[in-house]
Amino acid sequence: MAGGAAAQSVSYSREVAPVLAMNCHSCHGANPESVAGGLSTRTWADLKKGGNLGPVIVPGDPERSALLQFVNGDRGEAHRMPLGGPPLTAIQISWIQRWIAEGAAEDSYGAAKYRLELPSITF
Repeated sequence: MAGGAAAQSVSYSREVAPVLAMNCHSCHGANPESVAGGLSTRTWADLKKGGNLGPVIVPGDPERSALLQFVNGDRGEAHRMPLGGPPLTAIQISWIQRWIAEGAAEDSYGAAKYRLELPSITF
């Protein structure tokens, strides 16, 4: 890019995994009983495996990737994910689209593990 830095690639662990964790895991993998449509979004390997409809990601081809079709509404409003929840934001959808277009690679960005720690309260 002339006069500027090249755009940074979208990271699975930095951008995509947190979006899936906050919006998809409750129905697609919070526990073994919550794999709606046979799809778990808990890990990159689970996502790559797909669900009852087959693969949900076609690396390099976001338009043919069911994951993008469901979150952006291409499969119809009745099938937009997250089902019954607010739609993903335009930036969240663009991260998923770019990540798939860039090859849908797993990365090792700090091997992020998401954990909430609450401070101890003593009485």
